[in-house]
This record gives sequence, structure tokens and C-alpha cells, in this order.
Amino acid sequence: MLQEEVTFPEDVRAALDAGKLWRAKEILGGRVGTAPFDAKLYEQHGVVLLKMGDLVEAGRFLFVAGVRRTEYDEALGLFRDHFGRAGWKAVLGALPGQAKRVPIGSLPIATQEDLRSLGLPVGYERKEAKQALQRKSSKLLNVLATGGCLLVVLSVLASLAAGAPLVFKTVMAWFR
Repeated sequence: MLQEEVTFPEDVRAALDAGKLWRAKEILGGRVGTAPFDAKLYEQHGVVLLKMGDLVEAGRFLFVAGVRRTEYDEALGLFRDHFGRAGWKAVLGALPGQAKRVPIGSLPIATQEDLRSLGLPVGYERKEAKQALQRKSSKLLNVLATGGCLLVVLSVLASLAAGAPLVFKTVMAWFR
């Protein structure tokens, strides 16, 4: 029943229909590791893990996906029990890769509320997300700085090209 309620990409659906849960997990795991954060993708991966019986790992993905269904309660509870005992920092540290790199305010509302219920301070932001934003802004600054330097060099070259005939004529006039 659960598999029918979640929409999967075609290749994952084919693997599931063929009974190849491991292949569906492999496909989604690759996407989760390389694609930008996408709550729908995390839910899909969580559902496959749930079907495989890996409840704590399923809970990790379902927690960050922010979708709360009764079918997910056991996995979510196990994830919270396992990591939540050590506090909200442990839960944040246990989130899957790309989910660690987005600002907390970009996570689904249910995920944010669950983190707050574990004691996450309002306005808190993770180092990883701050660093990702800094990298993005420093790349932009690098592009702008490079462009600015290029404009200066081109201006100097244009000035030299425009002024060279006049300088040449003046120097030649001295030797006449």
C-alpha cells in the first residue's frame, strides 16, 4: 500500500515492480548523495528503506523529508529514539549529506518543528549551511573580481592602442 502512495521515478518504479529493492535503494542512494536537497527524493529513499526493513535508516530519510504518515511512525520513532537522546545536535549531525548543507529554514516545516521540539534554538544555523552560502557568495565575488580585472586590462590596452600613434608621431617629430 505504501509503495502506491509515493510516486517514484520510472527506473526506480521498474526496480520495485521487479522486486529488486536493493536496486531501487542503489538508484535513489546515488541521487540523494549527488542531487541538491529534495524532500520528495528523501521520502522515496525512506520508503524503499522502510520496505527493506531498515527502520532507523528509513527514519533518518523520512524525518528530513518532513512527511508525517502513520506508516512512518515506527521508523521516525526509532530514529528519534536513537539520535534524539543525545539532543538536537546529534539529530542534525545524523541527517543525510545534502540535507546538512541547506539552511534549516529551507527544510520542510515538519522537520523544523521536530528539531525545535528537540531543543533547537530559534535562529540557529549550522556551520555547513553557512559555509555553503559563503562559498556561493565567494564564487560570485571571484567572478566579479576577475571580470573587473579583465575590464581594467582591456581599458589599459585600448588606451595604449589609441594613444600609440600620437606618441609615435611626437617622438618622431623630436628627431626631425
